[in-house]
Amino acid sequence: MLEEFTGEAPTDVRRVVAAVPLDGSAADDRSAVRELTGDRNRFVTGPRLSPDGRHAAWIAWDHPRMPWDGTEVMVGEVSGTGPFTAVRSVAGGPEESVAQVEWAPDGSLLLVSDPGNWWELRRIRPDALEGASRP
Repeated sequence: MLEEFTGEAPTDVRRVVAAVPLDGSAADDRSAVRELTGDRNRFVTGPRLSPDGRHAAWIAWDHPRMPWDGTEVMVGEVSGTGPFTAVRSVAGGPEESVAQVEWAPDGSLLLVSDPGNWWELRRIRPDALEGASRP
């Protein structure tokens, strides 16, 4: 995760999922950090890479909504050289909170959410993730 302040106000901040080189070179060279998500959402957390390395999933939300009020599970394709591509929402929304997302060995996406105000474990199978899109 990358968080950087863009101005003087406390709200002048941007957050993105980022790839940082493990050799420490980004400490002195900001250009060594690759931003993997755009500025679509104000808050992002919990990025997870799929078992085959082709997809990433993370949780996102926007202010003034708090994460316990409503979040979305975002999925993108790993390009290997730059930002995730084909980013889309596959679960959650303004009235549904997603607390955790993980990948199963078979490529299913596992998540904990509260679509009916009760926490539930859910599974999204790999075939449902391909091309899935929610507003």
